[in-house]
Amino acid sequence: MFLSVASYSQTVTQTYYDKCTGETKVYVIPIQGSTVVVYYNKSMNVTYNDVQSGAFQRWLEATYLWWSTYNPCSAAQATQTVVQQTSQQAAQVASQAAAQAASSIPIPSAPPIPPPAPPPAAPPPPASAPAPAQKAETKTETKSEPKQEEKKEEPKQEEKKQEEKKQEEKKEEKKKEEKKQALQPVLIAANFMTMQTLDGSFNQVASFGLSKSSLTGATSYSANAMVWSNLKQFSVSLSKSSILFNYDKKIPVMVGKEVLGYTYVRGTIYKITGVNITAMLMFNTKVLSIGMNDVFLLKKGMVFGYAIGGTFINMDKDIMVSPSLTAFITRPFNFKRYVISPMVALSSSPASFTTATHEITFSKYLSYIVGSNFDFNLTKRFKANIGITTMNSTQDIPMTYAITIGSKIKI
Repeated sequence: MFLSVASYSQTVTQTYYDKCTGETKVYVIPIQGSTVVVYYNKSMNVTYNDVQSGAFQRWLEATYLWWSTYNPCSAAQATQTVVQQTSQQAAQVASQAAAQAASSIPIPSAPPIPPPAPPPAAPPPPASAPAPAQKAETKTETKSEPKQEEKKEEPKQEEKKQEEKKQEEKKEEKKKEEKKQALQPVLIAANFMTMQTLDGSFNQVASFGLSKSSLTGATSYSANAMVWSNLKQFSVSLSKSSILFNYDKKIPVMVGKEVLGYTYVRGTIYKITGVNITAMLMFNTKVLSIGMNDVFLLKKGMVFGYAIGGTFINMDKDIMVSPSLTAFITRPFNFKRYVISPMVALSSSPASFTTATHEITFSKYLSYIVGSNFDFNLTKRFKANIGITTMNSTQDIPMTYAITIGSKIKI
C-alpha cells in the first residue's frame, strides 16, 4: 500500500495504491466539516483534525492490517479456497461412488476357470502282420496300409491346427479387450456460484467441467475451470479417480457336475482413490495445490473420506508451503427423482514454511465445512443440482457462505 497526502486550499487529498488488486483510489477530505471514508469495506467519519492528530493514519494502518490478512491475495483466503474446492471434489467422488453402489452397476468379473483337460487317448495297438498267402496280396496290403494311415493322420492334424488357431484368436481377442477400454459418454457440468470471501464481500463464480469414465466407472478423468466475475481470479484443476474392489465374490470350480473347489474374484467396492492438481491465480497471488484422496463406503449408506495435499502460495517474492489434511463424512439419501447429500468436513493446516523468513510456523486451528447438496434427476441424461455450504474456523476468521446452482448432461 502506498499513501500520499496533499493539501489544496480548503481540502486534503489522499491517494493510495493497492498492490493486491492494482486499484488506485483518491479521497478528498475537507478542512472544515467531515467526510465518510470507505476503506477496504470499512468506513470512518474523518475530519481535518483526525488527519492532523494521526488518528486517521492509525485507522488506515489497522484497516490495512486486517485487509492484508483477509484480502483476496492473502494466504488465508487462498487456503480457504483450496480447502473448499478439495472438500467439494471429494464429496462429488463420494456421491458418484454411492450412486454406483446403489444402482448395482455390473462389474466384469474374472472369466470362469475351465475344467482340466481330459487325458489324451491311448494310441491304438499296432496291427498284426498278415500271414503270407500270395505274392500279389502281400504287395497290395503293404501299399494300402500306409495310405490309410496317412488319410487318418491328415484330418487329425487339420483339427489340431484349427483348434490352435481358435485358441490364438481367443487370446488375441482377450488382449484387445484388455487394451481397449470402453468409455461412457462425456459428462458436462456447468455451475454458477455465489461465494463470500473473508472480507465479507460476495463474488460470482462460473464453473465448467468435463468428465469421462470407463464403461463400469472403475476409472474416471475430469477437468474443471472456474472464472470469477471480476476476471482477475481463475482456477483450473485436473483429477483422476479409480475404484478398487474387494475379492469377495465366490465362484465354484467345477468339472462336470462335481465341485473341485472355489475361487474368489472382485465383487464389492473397497474404496475410491484419486489424485488431483489445481492451479489458481488470485489477482497477483499464484497458488498450486496437489493432493490425493481416499473414499470408503461404510454401512447404512454412510461415506467417509480423507484428502492429503500440499499448497504452494506465491505472493510477490515470497513462497509459502503448507500441508493440509481434510476429512469428511456424508450420507446420500436416494429418492425417486432426487438425492440429498448432507456433508460435514474438517480441515487442518498444521504448519507452514515461508521463504522470506525461512521459518516454520505451527498452527492449532481447524476449519470446518457444513453443507448439503441436492441433485435432481430430470431425465436420464440431464441433472440439476443445488448446493449450500458454510465454512468457519476455530481461529478469529469470519464465517463464509457459498451457494451453487448447476446442471449436468451426458453427450
